[in-house]
Amino acid sequence: MNSLLWELLSQIGNHGGDLGMMAVGYCSDKQLIDRLRSHLEKQRYLVVIDDVWTNSAWETIQCALPKNAHASKIILTTRINSVGQFSCTPDEGFIYQMKPLCRNDSENLFLKRTLCDKDKFPAQLEGIKNEIIEKCDGLPLAIVTLASMLATKQRTREEWERALDSIHSTHKKDSSLEVMDKILSLSYRDLPHNMRNCLLYISTFPEDHTIYKDALVWRWMAEGFIAETQGFTLEQVAEGYFYEFVNRSLVQPITLRSRYEMRGEGGCRVHDIVLNFLISRAAEENFLTTLYGAQGVPSSDRRIRRLSVWDSPEHALAVSRATMNLSHLRSVRICNVGDWPVPAVLDLPVLRVLDLEGCRDLRIVDPDCILSLFHLRYLGFRSASGVVLPAQIGNLHHLQTIDLSGTGVTQLPESIVQLKRLMHLVGQRLIMPDGFGSMESLEELGTIDCCKCPVSFGEDLALLSRLRVLRVTEWLSSGSKQVTWKPEGNL
Repeated sequence: MNSLLWELLSQIGNHGGDLGMMAVGYCSDKQLIDRLRSHLEKQRYLVVIDDVWTNSAWETIQCALPKNAHASKIILTTRINSVGQFSCTPDEGFIYQMKPLCRNDSENLFLKRTLCDKDKFPAQLEGIKNEIIEKCDGLPLAIVTLASMLATKQRTREEWERALDSIHSTHKKDSSLEVMDKILSLSYRDLPHNMRNCLLYISTFPEDHTIYKDALVWRWMAEGFIAETQGFTLEQVAEGYFYEFVNRSLVQPITLRSRYEMRGEGGCRVHDIVLNFLISRAAEENFLTTLYGAQGVPSSDRRIRRLSVWDSPEHALAVSRATMNLSHLRSVRICNVGDWPVPAVLDLPVLRVLDLEGCRDLRIVDPDCILSLFHLRYLGFRSASGVVLPAQIGNLHHLQTIDLSGTGVTQLPESIVQLKRLMHLVGQRLIMPDGFGSMESLEELGTIDCCKCPVSFGEDLALLSRLRVLRVTEWLSSGSKQVTWKPEGNL
């Protein structure tokens, strides 16, 4: 909810450096609500809130949107009928029930996504097109997903009939979810093997989560999913995968402003039907184990390769106590868990990714426990609190990414300069130690507080020949401002 309120505040107007100062630190829901009410009180506004799931969420949102005499309007979408009814009163509000697309609208959407002109549509595909549209039963997501996949194929009867055959077992009595499952299965099988792994990995993120493109791409690289391609860096190849998923409508692209970095950044969200499909497929293939809600802990004899824990202190505690077989664990993501006791010894010999995004009050008894993770490539603490980096972090020679965004960590251990393979070091107001010019693989760095860095900062910076993105904090009389520089070539 906090991130939704901040995103709403960032979109309603130009707040200048004031919003930037709010973004650097953590703001409570009440602070954001008060700020929104103050800004909107005398304004005429139209606000659209998409996909509200609970009455309590609507109550919080409603607190931030003041009633005024300026004919302001709120549009709320939800899949839960009771939430729609709760948001309306006898005197205010109207519920509009969405219906499936009609035949004509379904055809127009299909043609638009397949990049076909209705007047020039191949006659030999007309019958197949009509059958495909009928099978989609007016479901926009089904039409868009299937049509986006067909847009990548040649317009031949063989290709289109193969797609139709894959969903032909769908009967009229099948539910909408069964229709979608068949279409998503077809889109999934159509991907190359390494791209399938990247798509399944998206299921580590919770429902309605904002996924930052860069952070996702860095995780793919750390997992070893990205194959080398001549003439391209691994990151460029991975970004190509991301945009291919966008083109196929498997993820929904968004341009956002990070709470901690005042710049436009690419990202995505995943439709809950697509996410449920990915979670189910990842479990079937033993690719990922996801724990949330009232689920039981897997038995100790089950080999777990990747683990994702959402908003569940009980499951996070089970990880701490090692009640599961984690000896083959390659990736662990524990998201939005409060007061989590990080084990004094992390016995995870093949772990590559450790992501503790949004965890509050991490109780890291011994920061050196991380040093046993010799194969670690990605260390993420985005939005977490209580973060402490070990003094000898430079011993983790395989690290590629350290994400300290929104943690409040500014002082970095001196040994960090020993990380010769580190490509991405991100946070806010970071104070770089003397000699960081030896970190020869750095490609993205920032935000840096230049005023507090050693006098040798400029000399070290000049040695980073692979640096592509540099962000520094510019101090102004009205506060701080972040400056991002992306040079055309190397420094």
